[in-house]
Amino acid sequence: DWISITEGCKAGRKPPLAIEAFEAKMRADSASRTIMFTSASDLDTIVLPNYQRGFVAAFASVTEMNFGSSDRSWTLGWRDAQAVELAKALADAGRRVPSMRAASMRVRELC
Repeated sequence: DWISITEGCKAGRKPPLAIEAFEAKMRADSASRTIMFTSASDLDTIVLPNYQRGFVAAFASVTEMNFGSSDRSWTLGWRDAQAVELAKALADAGRRVPSMRAASMRVRELC
C-alpha cells in the first residue's frame, strides 16, 4: 500500500543547522578527530564559508516550506530536539535573508 511505500522510501533527513550550530559541531568534531581535514585551515577557509554561502543561498531561494502532510501520510519523524534545531535555523535565516520572512511555511506533524 501507498503508506508503507512512502515510509520505506522516506529519507532520514535532519533539519538544517543554523550557521553557528554548524560551526560549533564542525569545530567539536575536528577537535575530537571525528572528522579530519587535509589541512588544518580547510575548516576556516573552505568548509565554514561554503556552508554559510549555501545556507544563505538555499533560504534565499525558498518560497514555500512544507514539513509534513495534511493527511499525516508522511512525517519527518523528528522529535523535540530536531524541532528546536529547525526553529534556530529558521531564526538564523530570517536574520540573514530578508526575503525569507515572506516565505510560506506549513508545519503539520514533525513526529
